[in-house]
Amino acid sequence: MKIEQLIELILNILQTHNPGRISINQHANQMMDEFHVLQSQKSENDKLISKSTDNEISVEDQDEKESDPKKSAHKTIRTVFVQQLDSDERDFISKMSCGVFNNQKILDDCTNLLYASNTQLRPSSKLMYQIYFYYIIYQLPSENFRSFKQLLSFMQPQQILPLMRIIWDDAKAPETVELVDDKQSALSKTAKLIHNQPQLAGDFKNIIDRYFDAEYVNTTLTNGIVTNCIKQAHMYMQQLSQTYEVEEKVTKSTKTNTVPQPFNLTQPKQKLVGIEVAPPMQQQIKPDHEMLSKNYNEVMNDRTQQIKSKAKETIKPDSKYDHLTQKPKREVKEKPASTTKISPKTQTQQKPTMRPTSGLPQISNKPPPSKPKLNKNQILKENALVEKQLQKQADDLKSYMNGMKDSSEYETWRTQMQAKDDAERAAQVEIRKQEITGLRQKVADLVKLQQNQKQAEVQEFQVQNLQLALQIVEKEQEELLQRKEDNAKFASKNQLKKYRKLRITAQKKSKILQIHKKLQLENQKQRLMILKIFSQWKDKITLSKSRLCLRCKVQKELKQWLINSILVQQKILVFQIKCQLLN
Repeated sequence: MKIEQLIELILNILQTHNPGRISINQHANQMMDEFHVLQSQKSENDKLISKSTDNEISVEDQDEKESDPKKSAHKTIRTVFVQQLDSDERDFISKMSCGVFNNQKILDDCTNLLYASNTQLRPSSKLMYQIYFYYIIYQLPSENFRSFKQLLSFMQPQQILPLMRIIWDDAKAPETVELVDDKQSALSKTAKLIHNQPQLAGDFKNIIDRYFDAEYVNTTLTNGIVTNCIKQAHMYMQQLSQTYEVEEKVTKSTKTNTVPQPFNLTQPKQKLVGIEVAPPMQQQIKPDHEMLSKNYNEVMNDRTQQIKSKAKETIKPDSKYDHLTQKPKREVKEKPASTTKISPKTQTQQKPTMRPTSGLPQISNKPPPSKPKLNKNQILKENALVEKQLQKQADDLKSYMNGMKDSSEYETWRTQMQAKDDAERAAQVEIRKQEITGLRQKVADLVKLQQNQKQAEVQEFQVQNLQLALQIVEKEQEELLQRKEDNAKFASKNQLKKYRKLRITAQKKSKILQIHKKLQLENQKQRLMILKIFSQWKDKITLSKSRLCLRCKVQKELKQWLINSILVQQKILVFQIKCQLLN
């Protein structure tokens, strides 16, 4: 049977299980039995159908079927399940289903870690990842990586890679490293072999440490998951990543790169037409070696000609935009025609109609102040300053190149500054050493205080333990004395009980003997009475022979009467004896 079908059956068991009604083991067995029943019913129906069809088919139809195999293939009935479940498959299904159900906490933590680091995974496949985590933790240490690879064979690489990267990507395999001491000489150098133990991934190990012992995790789990499987796991991860990258490239090539543009209802802004903006003025500075070859006057003349050629384009504005550069004209307020004085009453009446303008900012239509323009002389002055600085730098470079100046001053300054830096560093090192020594002394004092405190606590604890031990010993001695007294009392009580029992048994035996004697006497008396009666009847019966029949009948009746009387008396006596014994 295929592994895919087994895992589907396990998922079906876990999804349909109701823990309030049935245990997981019973539910798994029931599902596997139903799987067998479906298969057996299908096979029986196939047999019945085949028998009925064989009887109805004639010889000609058989020849046609042999000639046309397609028609016969359509009429044949196929079973849904190819094979039945073996004992190994049943054990595997029951182990996996019961293990996943019983270890739900650790599996939930592992799946939460996987989904937190890989948000693209589907939440519907959480139960399937729990099955794989259970197999890794509980069964992979005792098996090979090949069996785990078979379980993953039917899944896609984008589903397998996140699970394997969490477990084997950050894991460390066992290694041996050689360390050499640099302090030793070349002849006496020796290499030390250090064995690095295998380690699980950090996040995965933190989860497992909560539920298992440290020794079990460090020995069996790490050896089973890391040392035995890490190489094969890395190889398998590389294969999966390569296949996944190829699939991504194919899908990207098939996809179109068209992107829909957003739909906007706003009108587009109109571009400004007919405005020519002059580019900013850039100073073209020649390199130093060309400037040194020319004279100062030649350089200045070239510079003035360049500025004159560009000044016509930049300084003179166009006639269209003169109003932007010119200053605004002064506004002249017209005086009122009537110069008559207004009375204070009218002023008071007119005041409420005016709006207050003290608190609000006054808005003006004047354009912002423009930057002052530069004249030709100002531009030349700035250019001359720049040229002087450049000339000074060039002269300094030339003097250094010709050896006019010496760098001894710089070296002296550098030595002085290095001496200062060394002195400051030495002072800082000494201060740091003093601080470290002080801290060490403080630590030593604290350690001594802690040791003294611990010793005092230990002594107090020992004294308390001695007191408790003495109290316990005293209590035990008192208990022993009480037990001895109780045992003595108990022994005396037992002797009294035994004496009473013996006396009671002797009394009972004497009573039984007396009753037995009475019964014997009464039996003897009854026998004598019966003999007397029988002798009297004998005398009467001998008188006449004709009464022989009567004699026989009378004898039988007498015997029965005697037997009944004896039995009744015996029962009465037994009942009386029992009553006396009970009393």
